[in-house]
Amino acid sequence: MTLPLLLTLALPVPWIAAGLVAGALPAVPTAHTLLRRCRYALLAIGAGGVGLFAAAGWWLTRSPAVLAVLAAPVAAALVTAVPRLVRLSDAARPFAAAGRSTPTPRALRAAAGHPLLATPIQICGYGATAALLIGLGGIDASPVLGAVAVVSVITAVAHASRYPKLVGMALLSR
Repeated sequence: MTLPLLLTLALPVPWIAAGLVAGALPAVPTAHTLLRRCRYALLAIGAGGVGLFAAAGWWLTRSPAVLAVLAAPVAAALVTAVPRLVRLSDAARPFAAAGRSTPTPRALRAAAGHPLLATPIQICGYGATAALLIGLGGIDASPVLGAVAVVSVITAVAHASRYPKLVGMALLSR
């Protein structure tokens, strides 16, 4: 196996890990844990981006359309989710410095639950898995990309419906 093929096989792993971590950020109990998980998510996003660009040559020879479909959610995640994660980790840093057991403020939980934080990262995980299936398995792209689109919409709706509850708890807390 060549190195780009190995990178392609490993491509979904960091995106799925980052999506799982980002999706669970509003539920963390302490500010220290929130800061640590923000850093984990940023590290996984960086690894996924590097893996995508390292395997891009292999994808161009196999299926340029799949590379374009995969690059679009990655670009969206880099533009929307990464700045939010950086701001969230910057906001959590003073609370984490106050002590390891400092509870996560509700405003930080609301910021961690913003739909544009976890949704693009999770869509990258779906897209990377679909690209792997299409690129290696010879599966027709249309049904796989259709399934990714449906699951992406469901994920976006789930995150969008969770966010107002988190904001309401932050605004009404005493």
